[in-house]
Amino acid sequence: MLARLEKIEGVLDAWTDKSGSRIVIAHAPGADPGDLIAIVSSELAPRSRAKLIEGKEADDAFRQAQRGEGWYRSKETRALSREEAETLAARAAKKAAKRADLDAAETERLEKLVRDALDGVFSSEEKKARFDGNRLEERIRKVLERAAGEMKLAPDRAEKLRAALTED
Repeated sequence: MLARLEKIEGVLDAWTDKSGSRIVIAHAPGADPGDLIAIVSSELAPRSRAKLIEGKEADDAFRQAQRGEGWYRSKETRALSREEAETLAARAAKKAAKRADLDAAETERLEKLVRDALDGVFSSEEKKARFDGNRLEERIRKVLERAAGEMKLAPDRAEKLRAALTED
C-alpha cells in the first residue's frame, strides 16, 4: 500500500504505524494537500480513507515518522512481515515436528526447509511492485506443504506432518 502511495505525484514519502491503521504522507512543496487527500483516499478505498491533519498534530506526526518512532516505510513493513512470518513458521515447524514424532535431525531439517522456502516467498514478493499480503498466508501454507513433502518421510508420517503444518 505505501509503495503505491509513494508513486503518486506530489508524495515525497509515506509511513504507516505498526498496526497499519494510520499513515503519514510528506508532500512536495506546491502540491495541493486537498488534491492529494482525494487521490490517496481513492487508493485506500474502500477499506480506508484519508484525512488531512494540520498544525501541531501534523508537525508532531511528521517528526515522529521521520525519527522512526513507531512509524515504518514500505520496505520496513515488508521486513516486519517477513520477520513475523519466519517467527510463526519456526514455531509451527517445531510444533508440527513434535506432533509428527520427528527426531532432532528431522526437526532441524524441517526448520531449514521452512526457512528457505519462506525466504523464497518473500524474495519473490519483494521483487514485485506491489506486495500482496492478502495472498501471503495462502503461499505460506503451500510452502509448508511442499516442505513436508521434501522431508521424504514414510507416507503415513509425511501425511501426519503435512496435517500438523497446515492446520489452523
